[in-house]
Amino acid sequence: MQRIYLTDSNRREVETTINSASVFEGKTELECEDLLFHPAGGGQPDDFGSVVVQGKTYNIAKLRKHKGATRIVLDDDGTLANETGFGETALCLLDWKRRQRLMRLHSAAHVLMASARKTVTGYIPSGMQIADDLETAIIRFKRDQEPSKAQIEQIFLLAAEIVRGKHEISSLQFPTLEAAQTEGKDLFRIDPAVQLKGEVRIVKINNIDFNPCGGTHVQNTIEIGNIELVSSKSVDQLTEIQYSVNPICAA
Repeated sequence: MQRIYLTDSNRREVETTINSASVFEGKTELECEDLLFHPAGGGQPDDFGSVVVQGKTYNIAKLRKHKGATRIVLDDDGTLANETGFGETALCLLDWKRRQRLMRLHSAAHVLMASARKTVTGYIPSGMQIADDLETAIIRFKRDQEPSKAQIEQIFLLAAEIVRGKHEISSLQFPTLEAAQTEGKDLFRIDPAVQLKGEVRIVKINNIDFNPCGGTHVQNTIEIGNIELVSSKSVDQLTEIQYSVNPICAA
């Protein structure tokens, strides 16, 4: 299975081949040769979209991970599973508006984490999560002391500077986590709770951030827009910052 969302996050449609069709919870479930849709994981919710089979369009009900592959569950009554199968063509169409929002929120998380690392002492990343409604997202990190109001403000000032800097965002593949750490040097960051084996995909923001990530991202920081603070809180050694992104970034 070729995961197109990892190599071309801006791809909006793909014609692919169906490898299998079955029924899952009363709905048709397809496994295709090429996967356009990003399944939920790493703090990023599912992509939405539709699939055209035999000239008929079916909306996606959900994406389901199964034995190392991602299956597309269609919003139907399961009838199609008996009418299609291996070798048939399917046209996958992405909900582009949703994907754009997901990419902007996810890239904003990387920018904020890079800014937090420069601002607070003892910074250790502890994940991110985009809200199901895509209105907001949060980043979490551990640190030596609770950040002051001035430090939170500084994180967002640095983030705005990075966004306006029009920095390229790219992805790289490494054979091992150790190889990625060697290449990333001081820019490399990872949540200690995350265990990675085998090949590692890195999302790189120019000379600013170097982070293992399986999500989708914009191609340039200017596409993120204005990153706005919604709230922040600290419990014990963990700080959580909630944020949103606006469509337009001030030049």
